[in-house]
Amino acid sequence: MLTITVNGRERKLSIGCRTFVSLDVLLKILEADDQEVTLNGATIRCQEFAQTDVKAGDTLELAFVNRKQ
Repeated sequence: MLTITVNGRERKLSIGCRTFVSLDVLLKILEADDQEVTLNGATIRCQEFAQTDVKAGDTLELAFVNRKQ
């Protein structure tokens, strides 16, 4: 279980025993279509998503996330 904060709300993601996930995979899980996100206060552009890891306790700010969740 990976617990992160997305747009001010705590999210628990069931991703097995992993303690991190790459940002591009996380955005697919969240059904987000962002070209730029904020991770722990730093702006991350889409070219950097695959190389950026999101770890337990991290905070993300997304503009376009599936609102059904």
